[in-house]
Amino acid sequence: MRFLLITFLLLISACSGYSKVLDCVCGEENDKGLIILHTSGKKIVNGSEVRPHKYPWMAVMMKSYHHVCGGSIISDMLILTAGHCMYYIPSPLKSRWIIGSHSVKEAVNARQQSYDTKDYDLHPLWKAGNLFDNFDMALVITNRRMTFTSAAIPICMPKVGDEKLFWNQKVVIAGWGRVEENGAQTDVLMESSVYLKTHRECKNLIYSINYDERSMICAHEQHTDACQGDSGGPIFAAKSNDHYVILGVVSFGDGCARDFPGIYAKVSEPVTIKWINQKIASTNSNVCRNPEFSFMKRVAETLVK
Repeated sequence: MRFLLITFLLLISACSGYSKVLDCVCGEENDKGLIILHTSGKKIVNGSEVRPHKYPWMAVMMKSYHHVCGGSIISDMLILTAGHCMYYIPSPLKSRWIIGSHSVKEAVNARQQSYDTKDYDLHPLWKAGNLFDNFDMALVITNRRMTFTSAAIPICMPKVGDEKLFWNQKVVIAGWGRVEENGAQTDVLMESSVYLKTHRECKNLIYSINYDERSMICAHEQHTDACQGDSGGPIFAAKSNDHYVILGVVSFGDGCARDFPGIYAKVSEPVTIKWINQKIASTNSNVCRNPEFSFMKRVAETLVK
């Protein structure tokens, strides 16, 4: 029995592919964020302004001082975004990523950090040029290690099938995208709640495209949606341990806040989780502790004693 448990612990360590687990916890909402000193009144398709640094995994892609896409911190070297964000913009390696930011207009400060794009890796199953993107994801490799602070930490990775835990429940979308279809982009981070639909509901709602369960999830709420500029940002939810996991990446939709649900690239798929873990290992990335995996390890260690 002892041998089996030790083997189990070794497998956890080996399968993670992580170079080092830092003294931080992924997916922790920052409940000590800065007090909002103003109210913008803007709505990102029926959303509201986020308390500054509430979601410290949020990243924003800038190109020539303009906001292009969103993303999520995964490790101290990797940001997860949409494949189309990296493939279709001119000279993507000239883009930079801002983390620890609330307003894209604010000057660089102690909380805000800027990183250049060293390289990027498109999801191996994503095919450019498809009208409707399957596996629409890319991992951005930063030019140096990101520094984790209360305003900048990774979101937790999901386990396979985690999206099913939140079917027909409200989940969170956040970004710096347009406040209405073809309208102006917001300067501050906005959030909305949408209902995550089952795969069957998604297929019924999205009859005009070939909805793919392996690579897509969908969410919908009347008059509420991600919009242009939110691409690449996360759709996420808190698990029972109160830590947030990323469920998907903003991919595409029919306009903004219409009857058509928003489509998100699904993260909780074996091939996608494997791809991300392999990239974490190959970039020698460091990660924060995942409470779920840590709990499994503590249980096993207790049984070994």
